Amino acid sequence: MVNLATEKDTGIIVAIKSVSREQVSSLGKERHIFREKELLNSLEHPTIIKLLKTFKDDQQLYFVFEHASNGTLDDFVKTCKNRIGEDLVKIQFAQMINFLEYMQQQGVMHRDLKPGNIMLDANYNIKIIDFGDAKRFNEESVSLSQISNENEMIHEESKQEDETSDEDDMEFDSDQESQ
Repeated sequence: MVNLATEKDTGIIVAIKSVSREQVSSLGKERHIFREKELLNSLEHPTIIKLLKTFKDDQQLYFVFEHASNGTLDDFVKTCKNRIGEDLVKIQFAQMINFLEYMQQQGVMHRDLKPGNIMLDANYNIKIIDFGDAKRFNEESVSLSQISNENEMIHEESKQEDETSDEDDMEFDSDQESQ
């Protein structure tokens, strides 16, 4: 559950996400909660929602975030239908690419990126939320560029096999073939 609150000292509106400690424990999501906190504290980028502080009581865990006043991208698209300006789409798309580049440089995969996890601030800039399923990868993991290169190699091998094959009517999708 997320509620809005006003910070007493500054008067700034914040979003407070409360999570039931009992529910977290019963679902075995402790690691997700701690991972989200750790990642949000370590990642600093204009497109990532800022975690301002955390606290807890006997029943709840609380995450205090900056407030993104224009809701989710999902809701924005549904509300605006086909009236979203091309310039805004270009800006948000560029912000998304910038976010993805940053995440790759940091060795982090979000793993739940969808319009419902993209908030919009007062100026309609994107703010990515929900890092509970995110995961760090290391040098031993396959990078995105390696995946791309492997897919290109498989595609080239398929082309060469097709050229030498007697059965010209057979076609292979490299994604399906690699599974």
